[in-house]
Amino acid sequence: MTLAICIFMFAVIFLTLSGATKFGGRTMTLIDPTYAQKYMPLVASVSEHQPTSWSSYFFDLGPLIFFMPIG
Repeated sequence: MTLAICIFMFAVIFLTLSGATKFGGRTMTLIDPTYAQKYMPLVASVSEHQPTSWSSYFFDLGPLIFFMPIG
């Protein structure tokens, strides 16, 4: 059983790296989160896909930030 799983995984990796399989952009982004930043400039430019800065957490939470250690 373990040998069959190893052979299957090796085959999938080999086919993917050789270019025989063509995954879509969403699948590649799921596998490699930096894929969209490199190969999809429109997706990378949308502000919803950018990481949130720490200051926005403090401004959004307001006075609740002081109760976080209690909770």
